[in-house]
Amino acid sequence: MPRFVSGFTGGSNVGVLKATATDGTATSDVTGMTLDFSSVSAITLYDFSYNVFQTIDIRVFEGATEASAANSADFDFDFHASNVSSYVMTTADTNIAAGTATSWTLTAYDNAGNVMTDATNQTELNSRNYTFSDNSAGNINSPHAGNNVTLPNAGAATSLVWTTSGTAPFNVTAFNTTNNIATNYLNVSDDGTVVASGANTADSITIVNASGDHFHVTGSGFPSSATAAQDGATSVTIDFHDVYGNAATESTVTNAAVALNRVSGLATTGTFNISRGDGDATPLDITGEALDFSSVSSITLHDIAYDVSHVLELVVTHGDAPGGTAGADTQDLGFNFTTSTIANYTLTFDNATATAGVSTAATLTAIDGGGNTVSDQDTALNSVAFNFSIPGGTGFDAPNASQTVAGNDPANGSTFTWSSGTTSVSWSFFASGTVGTGFVGMTDGVNPTVTNSDTIVIDPNSAIEYFIQNPAESITGTASTVTVLARDTYGNTDTNFGTDVDIALTGDGLNTPTAVGGATITMTAGVGTKDVNDANPETISISLTGGAAITKLTEDVIFTGPPDTIVFLTEPVINQTIGNNFQTMPQVEVRDSAGTRVWADSSTLVTLTPWTTADCSTTSGSGVIASNTATVTAGRATFAGLNYSVAEDIYI
Repeated sequence: MPRFVSGFTGGSNVGVLKATATDGTATSDVTGMTLDFSSVSAITLYDFSYNVFQTIDIRVFEGATEASAANSADFDFDFHASNVSSYVMTTADTNIAAGTATSWTLTAYDNAGNVMTDATNQTELNSRNYTFSDNSAGNINSPHAGNNVTLPNAGAATSLVWTTSGTAPFNVTAFNTTNNIATNYLNVSDDGTVVASGANTADSITIVNASGDHFHVTGSGFPSSATAAQDGATSVTIDFHDVYGNAATESTVTNAAVALNRVSGLATTGTFNISRGDGDATPLDITGEALDFSSVSSITLHDIAYDVSHVLELVVTHGDAPGGTAGADTQDLGFNFTTSTIANYTLTFDNATATAGVSTAATLTAIDGGGNTVSDQDTALNSVAFNFSIPGGTGFDAPNASQTVAGNDPANGSTFTWSSGTTSVSWSFFASGTVGTGFVGMTDGVNPTVTNSDTIVIDPNSAIEYFIQNPAESITGTASTVTVLARDTYGNTDTNFGTDVDIALTGDGLNTPTAVGGATITMTAGVGTKDVNDANPETISISLTGGAAITKLTEDVIFTGPPDTIVFLTEPVINQTIGNNFQTMPQVEVRDSAGTRVWADSSTLVTLTPWTTADCSTTSGSGVIASNTATVTAGRATFAGLNYSVAEDIYI
């Protein structure tokens, strides 16, 4: 039989030595051979094979007689790749947190159980590629979303760095505390199809949770009815997890806060009542609760009551849980409208257009949470008192000075007669244009605000007057444009009006004011314009003649000469203080040569200059007047912030 002489350091297992007594015939294990020296003194064996990288000699014995090592030749068998028979994986780690790398060692063995030491073996093992896999149906590598599996090279073939001791290190990171890393969980195979798995994984590691990171919320018994009564079939469980989804506890997380986040549903806010124990009679508002995860990783709340139709989620937060409530891992909790519960009202105008001052109707509809008309609550709705507002402002119920809102809107506290969930409400609109969604405000004191779901166009009423817009004042020889509007009783321009009217101009008789291009004003869509001129400074009275048989109003326009003189209307008083604003600020007026205020001047820049002589031309003041310029508006300019920088008497 073979006897070990040398080979793998520390190895003493011997392989299988095969040979044959007849050259070229089948070989067999020499340890099973019986040699007969009864008639021959020498026996030759042929065609040796040995499956271990070793130097051996052959042990031959008869009874107590055995061939000594000194009398036996050494037989050398060199390394061959087929000598690698198996691998065993071991680890020095026994307990480690999820997401932390564990240190493992892969050891290569020949088929005699010897460790594959030696530099020759190292070279061979370094040339091989290894593929690692999880043999636990993925349990050890089940990371939380966003984290990668961390077997070496994520399961792809990779080389390892081997030592001459026949070992190679590698790391495995486990995420799931439920399964740990147990014997049989790891597989490794080389590209020579030598596999280490099953019993060849010698060790196991207990995986504990990483630090608590986020809260996970799940519900049971949802959706539930939106009601203030507790629903005994419902519960909500809040789990504290690490980043990989493992159950966690933290000594500092003793007061996690709970808030409600509305995902969808009504704009109103409800109250989320719970019981700490299933069947407890006393409900607790969850937003007032502080949850303690210092010794437990899961808290269940029971018998939920929520009184508004919402889909919502519970948001659980704590400073030591940076992940907060993980949205993707948190269940939405649905609360449905109960039968015939009115969620809101909609207001729809019956017509697309209406006329200013003419009553127009809209239909008010009671709606449940599913968008259905609540048709079985007419008796109750008949007693509901509604209040009204005008959130839209301009354009809605904007009567002129002779109207009052109370006379045109339904009064606050109004009730209506309902039929199958609808009733009619009437308004009068006065300002022409489009009344848009949101212009109508109504509440019944309990349910949400009414929303009007469409728009209505208000057309002007028929014109009752020609109205002359206040024309701009002018300077002689320069035209002033007169605009005439055909207006209804509410001040809206009648865009359907087209009857022309003539203009008549009356001055002081010295000159005759003229209308450029003749007296007729062409009215288009209720608007007409005409330029008028005058060579004489005066006030012209504008009147209208002819046209439609409606009121014709008058207006004036002032013509002055061009700017000629600037005069003070107010002047600073004496005894002012250096650097302080004048007690009386100057106001000046631009006048023409006749001493008339030039109303048409809104551009002249007036500058105040200090002089020490009364003629304001001989000697300039030595100081500076602050804020000494102002622009004329309608012939006048008022100064502000004037002060003087030195002590001396000045004229301006």
